[in-house]
Order: sequence, then structure tokens, then C-alpha cells
Amino acid sequence: AERELTKVVSKDPGNDDARFALASVWLELGDLVKARKEFELLSADQRWRPQAAFSLALIDAREGRTEAALREFDRINEGPMLFDARFNAISALIVLGRTAEARERLAWARAEFPKERLRLFLIEAEMLIKLRQPEPAFDLLTDAIKQMPDQPELLYTRGLLAEQLHRLDVMESDLKSLLDKNPEDAAALNALGFSLTVHYPDRLDEAEGFIRRALAKRPGDPAILDSYGWVLFRKGKVQDAVTPLKKAYG
Repeated sequence: AERELTKVVSKDPGNDDARFALASVWLELGDLVKARKEFELLSADQRWRPQAAFSLALIDAREGRTEAALREFDRINEGPMLFDARFNAISALIVLGRTAEARERLAWARAEFPKERLRLFLIEAEMLIKLRQPEPAFDLLTDAIKQMPDQPELLYTRGLLAEQLHRLDVMESDLKSLLDKNPEDAAALNALGFSLTVHYPDRLDEAEGFIRRALAKRPGDPAILDSYGWVLFRKGKVQDAVTPLKKAYG
């Protein structure tokens, strides 16, 4: 595609459709110098200006000029790239460590783009978890679940976080809610089985049952094999535990 588009642009420099496609290819390939040159040319064309401005901001971000990228994303206030500009501006704020402002903008974005609420909730929760702020992340996910109770990603994320916070009742409730909706969810089966193994030594048979069901769905999954080895070990079946653990770490 790169070679053909280069030929087209060379023969017809006024073909901005081809120029945009070529610049996008270079951006995707990481050839940022060439991409920047083409997008700068395209920014003079009213039709391509919004996409060109967004792409130039992306290049700034990839080259580590985060403040400049943030300024450019914030200049985009309308058009088809508006949500992407808002989203990338928030990402830039996170990179810059301006987390309070990022959280404020995430709340605004959820109001402005309600169809993107799930994605934006999960991004904010991930940010808080990485910043070692599990309690605010838990509260955020709880609010998100109230608004979107049928979203499995929210239940799964809060369930795992609840375990870290030793809110084991919430962990079990969230993971079982997931399994009520999808009994074949291997990730939820494994997470529940492993958590029961770690926290409830009197429920090891139940834990093994969940892990076996997960293993039946994803037989070669290292995380599930590790859980299976661990539950066997906790049950005193040390020799039986060796095989799945070797497979998990082999």
C-alpha cells in the first residue's frame, strides 16, 4: 500500500485523499517524520484539517511532546475527531501526572459521550488502580455498576479489586453474578475458584469444581493451570499438583 500510494501522490500531488491515506500508513508504521510532513500539508485543506490536526497531535504524543499534544488535542472542539481528541487529551493528562484533572475530564466525557461510558469508567478505574488508589477505584466501579448493571467488564474488574481489598463477599457476589449470566466464562470461573482456594480452606472442593470447569474451556491456559495446581496442593495432593504447575510455568 505504501509504495502504490507514494506513486499516486508523486503523479498527482493534488490528490489529498491519497496523501491522507499515505500519511496514515506512515503514522501506523511509525515513520513519524514523513507522516508529520504530509499531515502538515493536509492541514491547509479545510476538508482534511480536523483529521490532520488530530494526527499531528498524535505524532507529538508519540514523540514525547506530551504538553504540546495536549494543547493540540484541546484545540479540537468539533467534528468527527472530537471524542478521540477528548480521549487522547485525557491520556496525555495521565502521562503528565495530572490525575485530578484527568478524572474531572473523564466525568465530563461520560456526560458528553454517554455511549462511551463503559470504556471511560474502565480507563479511570485502571488509572486509579495503577496509582495504588484501590478504594476510590472500587467506589467508582460501584457507581458504574449502578448505572450499567449488565456490563460484565465492570463486575469482573470490581470483583478482582474487591478481593485485593478483602471484601470477599463482594468478590464472590460479582463473580457469581457474571456466571449467572454466562456459566461458561472461563476467566470468572478461574478467578472465583482461585479466590476460594486462597481465602476459604474449608471450600476447596467447591474451588476445584470452578477451576476444573475453567480448565475444560481453556485447557492450556497458564493462569488456570496454576490455579489448578494450587488447589490440588492446598488439598494435600502434592504429587498431583506438580504436573499442572509444570505446564503453567514450562
